[in-house]
Amino acid sequence: MVSAIEHITEIHQFYGAFMGPRFARKHVGWYFESMQLDRIFRSQFNALQTANEQLDFLNELSLSLKAKVA
Repeated sequence: MVSAIEHITEIHQFYGAFMGPRFARKHVGWYFESMQLDRIFRSQFNALQTANEQLDFLNELSLSLKAKVA
């Protein structure tokens, strides 16, 4: 998940505050699909409007997934 967060951060930096979150939604959808995460996570992520909201969500999800594995 760390590499996904880094990738999304780079998308935000490259595309900027307006387009970055929009491009990030597409990429995160692919990440969630490959991780076989429930669609509810994708729906929640797609509702987020800013880069900070998206990164906070991904960081919290990452911590939650790590806790389940441990």
